This record gives sequence, structure tokens and C-alpha cells, in this order.
Amino acid sequence: MGIGPHAIKLTRIINDAGILKPSFSVIELGSQDFAPTLPIAQGAIADEFGYKNAESFNTPPDLYRAMGGVRHECIDLDGKHAAHVFDLNHDLSEKYGFVTKFDLVTNHGTTEHLFNQLVAFENVHRLSAVGGVMLHALPFQGYQNHGMFNYNPSLFLDLAHANGYEIFGLFLSVDDKLYKYDEEFLARNAISASQDCLVMAVLIKKSEAPFQAPYDGRYFAATRYLRSNIISARRRDPLAPKCRRSGDWTRLIPNQVTEIVSTASSRPFGDSGMSMTISV
Repeated sequence: MGIGPHAIKLTRIINDAGILKPSFSVIELGSQDFAPTLPIAQGAIADEFGYKNAESFNTPPDLYRAMGGVRHECIDLDGKHAAHVFDLNHDLSEKYGFVTKFDLVTNHGTTEHLFNQLVAFENVHRLSAVGGVMLHALPFQGYQNHGMFNYNPSLFLDLAHANGYEIFGLFLSVDDKLYKYDEEFLARNAISASQDCLVMAVLIKKSEAPFQAPYDGRYFAATRYLRSNIISARRRDPLAPKCRRSGDWTRLIPNQVTEIVSTASSRPFGDSGMSMTISV
């Protein structure tokens, strides 16, 4: 997709927050250019960062160097910008022996073009150093036939929960503008389902624990409730023999099941560990 005004603004927010190391390394999934045009991106850099020489920034590494970055690499099958020609559908360490870790890992519109989503996010995890920042900017809705996948914001909450990531922030981008995410944003702003919209997540890796595939948190909450409440009901309910044969224990406590599934179907950010005090 390229790095446009919305991504430049979010990069400035990350920089201002001081969550990047002073002399940081960065790897980008995709051989990124500025978007939608170079002059527009240069103007956004001048506005956000105040750099007087923004017109001399021709590629993203120019921006990262100005921010204090000391090493830039990227991965793309097209080989542009000295990219590592790696297929991100595969485990980078196993297939290519690539085990270098970075302080900033960016995914600006790349993984939606990959079929192997599990390995793609596992690669991001392995590329990130402990304390490293992982920035995802991916299609949320719209973008018809742009790639193989669109992504729900809840994915990043579950990804963070499964892997102990700190959630720095969750955002949306519409028409190259950046907004803090909340579940009523689309309805409140009368944004149609066909409108192109990006979800942008900033996560911080907190340990070197192996990657864990996330479970959908809504259904995990329902399953956890059922397991804790059905055990005692199995023995005393007359329906228990039928449930045991069918494996469907939900009929024992239909009211409770309806309530917990309804409650678990919405995850307010108050439960996610994300304070959302970031100024956008």
C-alpha cells in the first residue's frame, strides 16, 4: 500500500511516545515507497515532524534515519530497495536462515497478500526484538479484490492477549486520515461497508516466548463459562445422558449460554489493556 499521511502521522506518534530505542533498527514487510504521491508524503512529513528538509526524503529509510534509525532492511519478492527476496508464506528462519531481530517491524499492507496468515504473523513475532514495536496497517473493510484478506480490529486484541504484547494503540484510517478506533466509529460517522478503511495496530513485544496462535476471545469467554458451569450441571440434570451422547451440553443452561455469548460478542477496550490516551 505504501506509507501515506496516515502512516506518517502514526509513525510520528510512536516517535513522540519514546517507545523506539534511540538508535533503532527497522525491517519492513514489503519494499515500501511513500504514497499516494511523493510530494503529498513529503508534505505530511514536514507537517508531522517539522523537518525543514522533508522535500529531500524520497523513500521511507530517509525518514527513519532522520528519526534516529541506524539500520533499515525490507523483505519483498520484487527485490526493490535492496529487499531480501523471501517468501513470507514460509518460516524465514527455517527456509532462509534469517534470524535477525529488529526494534521496529512494519507491515504496511503486505500480509493481506499472503495465504499463510499463521506463518506471516509468526514471522513478525520472530523478527521483533524484545521491546520492539510491531506496526500493522491493513485493510479492515472495502478494498475489494485488493488482497486475499481483510482484518477485524479484534484480531489484534486476541493476538496481543495470546502473546503477551503490550497494546500501544489501535487506529483506523479513512481517506488517509488517522482516527483512534472504537466500536461505534463506523456507525457514528456514517461510513458505508464499501468504504475503504484500514485498521492500524501498534503492539510491543514483551518477551522472547514462542509465538502463540490466538483464539477468538469472544468464543473463548463463552467456552470458559460453559466449562466452569456445566460440570456441576452434568450430574443432576435429567437431560445429561442425552447431552453426553451428543456432546452438546449447552441445552442444560440455555439462558446462561445466551447471556454469556451475548456479553462476550463485544469486547470494549476497557478490558483490553489499551488506555487510548494517545493524541491523534
